Amino acid sequence: MLWTLKYSPKKVEEIAGNDEAKTAIKKWALEWARGKKQRPLLVHGPSGVGKTAVTRALAEEFGWILVETGSSEVRNEKGLSKQFGEAGAEGLFGKRLLVVDDLDAVFDRGEVQTLLKLLDGASQPVVLCANDVWEPKLAPLREACTRVELKRINKTTVKAVLGRIAKEEQMGEEITPDTIASIADFCKGDLRAAIIDLQAGFSSEREQEEDVFKSLIAVFKGSFNKALESEPQDYELFLKWVEENIPIEYEKPEDVAEAFKWFSKANVFRGRIYKRQDYGLMLYERALALGGVAAAKSQPYSKFSRYQFPAVIKMLSRSKAERQALKKISLDAAQKLHCSSKEALQTLLAMPEKTWEAMGFCKEEQAILAGART
Repeated sequence: MLWTLKYSPKKVEEIAGNDEAKTAIKKWALEWARGKKQRPLLVHGPSGVGKTAVTRALAEEFGWILVETGSSEVRNEKGLSKQFGEAGAEGLFGKRLLVVDDLDAVFDRGEVQTLLKLLDGASQPVVLCANDVWEPKLAPLREACTRVELKRINKTTVKAVLGRIAKEEQMGEEITPDTIASIADFCKGDLRAAIIDLQAGFSSEREQEEDVFKSLIAVFKGSFNKALESEPQDYELFLKWVEENIPIEYEKPEDVAEAFKWFSKANVFRGRIYKRQDYGLMLYERALALGGVAAAKSQPYSKFSRYQFPAVIKMLSRSKAERQALKKISLDAAQKLHCSSKEALQTLLAMPEKTWEAMGFCKEEQAILAGART
């Protein structure tokens, strides 16, 4: 299981850092619990500081039904109306918490106006999440919502969280205080990236030996039925292992192509499951993803394969850290250039590199900007 999920907070108080913001969020939720309608909550801040975690903690703590919307479900008026129609009124099992994520990335100006009208009629708690709340298109929502900012987590708090996880996972000598400090320095306040980094760097071998490795053997070396008998602890994570290691296990191009064909068909079913919330389709999805990949080989390979930890998980923390560093640079430049962060970044990238130093950016920030050009 991904440690970001395993150690996700169950209460608002368990969120790392941002004490003032947590108090404001808890007060907002308590008013709803008392039956007093509140304005929508607009939670903003950089990636990895707890925006998604706090919405799930709210639902867990107050017993609300969490309704999370993806970008594909809210990109038009019909999709928005459907989501608010389903979640905007209290159901048989209590209050529903509607969460709209990636607000600044998903919506354009016209869709913001539609969302604004629907928010006005919502009778259930609504939380909107955004990285950059100061995007000009979000101006109407800033006025209509209660804004709460989540700031980057300080290094001391990040180290404390990582240390607690390392102790729970009984990592012992695998992890040292210096290593934890290094991860905390690199993540630049992105706690989620730090936890992913900790797991990707120090637990992959044990997971392969104890759980994932056995399941991969069943899929890659076994038959259709044998593959379906495998029961990995974290199915979603295991699928990433399978996808990563198909080209490592299968040598014939036609076997690789056939395996990915069945794996892609499973993805179609997975999308239907999420969209319809029909988990009865998991039977077919597992048959395609596990059984299909197992049956794709023309004959079992007797070789020993050194299975690799999913690269997408390893890269996640790195890429997020780089994107957040670039975001910080653009926000600093926006203040100096008196424009939006997007326009500021475009201007910076068009400038000669010597200008960056003149504007006060350090060597590390200049290197990040140079990398963004390529």
